[in-house]
Amino acid sequence: MINLLDISWCELEKMPRSETVFFQVIAPVEEHSHHLPLGTDLFLGEIWAKKAIKILEENKPKLNCIMMPILPVAAGSMKGFPGCLYQRAKDVRKVLYSVLQNLAQFGFQNIIVVASHGDPMHQISVEKACEMINSKYGEVAISPLGSIVFSGMRPTKGANLSTELDKMLQKYKFDFHAGWVETSMIMAEKPELIKSDIYSMPDIEVTDREMINPSVYLKKTAGWGHLGYPKLSDQKLGNELNNITSSDLAIVVDEFVEKKDCSMYKHHFLWKLPIFRILT
Repeated sequence: MINLLDISWCELEKMPRSETVFFQVIAPVEEHSHHLPLGTDLFLGEIWAKKAIKILEENKPKLNCIMMPILPVAAGSMKGFPGCLYQRAKDVRKVLYSVLQNLAQFGFQNIIVVASHGDPMHQISVEKACEMINSKYGEVAISPLGSIVFSGMRPTKGANLSTELDKMLQKYKFDFHAGWVETSMIMAEKPELIKSDIYSMPDIEVTDREMINPSVYLKKTAGWGHLGYPKLSDQKLGNELNNITSSDLAIVVDEFVEKKDCSMYKHHFLWKLPIFRILT
C-alpha cells in the first residue's frame, strides 16, 4: 500500500494509469451513542480499504494501490448531538467531485470511493459525484458500498456468511446506527475505543418505515444516539463482517480495474427515486 502523502509528484507521474488504484474514504465525524467514538465511520472505511488493498496486492502484485487522505465530509441526519460535523449533500458532492477531477485530469483510470456512512443522502451525493466525473472522463470512478453494503447487492463471487452471522442479520435487521453491527466491527479492530459498558445499554428499536422520518427516530434515540442493539455485539461476528465487506470491496475493485461491467455496484437502492438526486 502506498500513502499518497509519502510520495512525490514525480513518483506519481511515473505510475501506469491502468495499474494505479486510488482509495478515497469519505465519511462523517458523527455521534455513535455513548459507547463508540465520533470517528467510527471513518475508522471502518479505513479498515475496509486497507484490508481490500491487502487482498488486491496479494492477487495482483503489479497494482499500485494508493491510500488517499481521508475526507471527513458527509451529509447526515443525527441532529442534536455535539460532535456531528455534517455538510450539505450538495457540498459533499462538490468537494468529492473536485478531488476526483484532480486525479482524473491526469489520466488516472481507477478511483475507488469508500463511502462508509449509510445515510442515503450521503451515498447518493457521492454516487452523483462519480456519475459526473465519469461523464467527463469515462468510467474512472466508482462508489460501490451504497450497493454492496447498504443495499445488499453483494458480488456473486463473495464469500458465504456463517450461519450465525446470517441469522443475526435476519433477526436483527433494523440495526441502523451504532448497534450490534457497527459495535462488533469496531470491537474486532479497535476494542480500546469502546467507551462504556455496552451490555447495560437499552435496545432502541425502529423500523425501516420509521427511518424515513427523522423526527420519529431522533425522538426514540434522544439522550443515547444509537438505533439498534449494542448489547448483542460480538467480536467474532465483527471480524467476519469486516472481512466480508473488505473481500466484497476487493472483488468489485478487481472487476472495475479489469473494466468489466460494474453497473450493478454503482448505486444505493434509493438512487432510483428522483427526489434524492435532485437534492444532491
